[in-house]
Amino acid sequence: MVKREAVVYLYLGILILGALLAVYFFNLQLTGFAVFQQSNQAAFDEGTYENVEYDVNDSIIILSANQTSGTYTSKIFDANGSATWNNLTWTGTGDLEFEVRSCSSADCSNSSFASGDLNNLNLPGQYFQYRVLFDINISNETLALASVSLDYSALVIETETLTISISQPSGTKDSTSGPIQFSITGGENYKCWYNVLDNLDSSVILGNTSIASCSNDTNTTFSGIGDGDYTFNLYVNSSLGLYHDSSSFSVSPSEEEEEEEEETESTTQIPVQPSEQQAQNIVDLSLQSIEPSTINPSDSRNYNLIATNTGNVPLSACALSAGGNFVSWLSVPGDAQNINAGEGKNFAFSMNVPEGTEEGNYVFSLSVQCSEILRNSEFSVDVVKKRIEFNITGAERTRTDRVVVTYSLDELLNEEQTVVLQFFLYDAGNQEVGNASANQTLSAGESDEFSTNIAINESLEGNVSLSANLNSQQYSVSVREPITLGAPTGFFVFGDNFGTTGNVLAIIILIVGVVVIFFFLKRKKISKKINVQ
Repeated sequence: MVKREAVVYLYLGILILGALLAVYFFNLQLTGFAVFQQSNQAAFDEGTYENVEYDVNDSIIILSANQTSGTYTSKIFDANGSATWNNLTWTGTGDLEFEVRSCSSADCSNSSFASGDLNNLNLPGQYFQYRVLFDINISNETLALASVSLDYSALVIETETLTISISQPSGTKDSTSGPIQFSITGGENYKCWYNVLDNLDSSVILGNTSIASCSNDTNTTFSGIGDGDYTFNLYVNSSLGLYHDSSSFSVSPSEEEEEEEEETESTTQIPVQPSEQQAQNIVDLSLQSIEPSTINPSDSRNYNLIATNTGNVPLSACALSAGGNFVSWLSVPGDAQNINAGEGKNFAFSMNVPEGTEEGNYVFSLSVQCSEILRNSEFSVDVVKKRIEFNITGAERTRTDRVVVTYSLDELLNEEQTVVLQFFLYDAGNQEVGNASANQTLSAGESDEFSTNIAINESLEGNVSLSANLNSQQYSVSVREPITLGAPTGFFVFGDNFGTTGNVLAIIILIVGVVVIFFFLKRKKISKKINVQ
């Protein structure tokens, strides 16, 4: 008999551990019945008191001294997804009146309090809030609230979705400007904007730009993009929320344009009746344009200006200098370089925007002066005050095939913002080896931490770069940081959103599993003692 029970306990323990492994390896999300419990001061203090207070001696909420009526309003409970709020039970004394509301917005501004059957609420919504009315005039009983228990059931529901189809820009363009064409299906009340990223390093080439007429068959244009490979990102904020789609395209001059440029160059460089010496010696220098960028006050950024010797004689003692009304923002090294024919040299410089700088477009002039020739160029930056504080707080390899990025968002505009975040991993050769995206909605003034998973190849290791782009209708910013991928940091059974309903249930399963194995081992030990006796 003891042996048969031991086998049963063993099989049960194996099943529980198997379930836990399934949760880990397949990222299972457990849904269903869950409970919020308030039974101490810390829990109740998350709500608000009006003419009532928490009595620490008796662990209850009571009317404040000399008050005959008051109100306790709970915090806003979040089910972390669609849910049905089932019932509310409470303990205390007296004739307390409860009012409840379920909400679709995080601040519950879209719903009002109303009386209801606490034993059968049946209220749908992600958020829930209650308030308790203390009125000593209704009865002469002592009024006190000791605890509240609130249960809900997570829902899996099908919702209408919005579809974006981008037809332009795509493919290869032969000019620095091009059309924007797309169509939208589903939802209504569209607000659209776009940006353009460089595929080489995910840097922002064109910052957030609004599209005035955001509807099907929109046909607008963009400009100011040089040769290269790019990603066009389109964002649509609608009645269904914020959606995002992207397309890839490249810009390179056509054969006709190249021929025209060659003809123009030959015309300007070679006289009608050149001498033999003039035909042989061509002194020329070209400066690659620096694309417009966006930067925040008090931020710093590094830039590179590439100067190419397009002539056939060497250029000597070439140095970079800067000018303009805001040249004090720039730090330009004074080193000089020689540039051989056909060779390109990189001139690095940095910018530090002073704190308190007003928003606007700022233009700078750059010059490369060689002993033989001088060339000038201009570039501009848009200074935009931060609307969201975005910081990457960590990046860890929690499994062989996954990197978890943790980051913080601080809403600074004091209004609700929905943001799209894109994460990219690049190897030492600057090749993309992983990416992920996430949508987050921030309430006015909200500050919180989040996490996103990036799937990677199990063989990836060593030094990589993490690039992150944040976009809302009001603001965009890019961050790039080096990280090192080693072995996984641990066995994360409970996933990256610790504290959600599914993880709480997983914790319960683990505890039960440990208890079962403990009793099995204890029973086995007792049976051995009996056999010895």
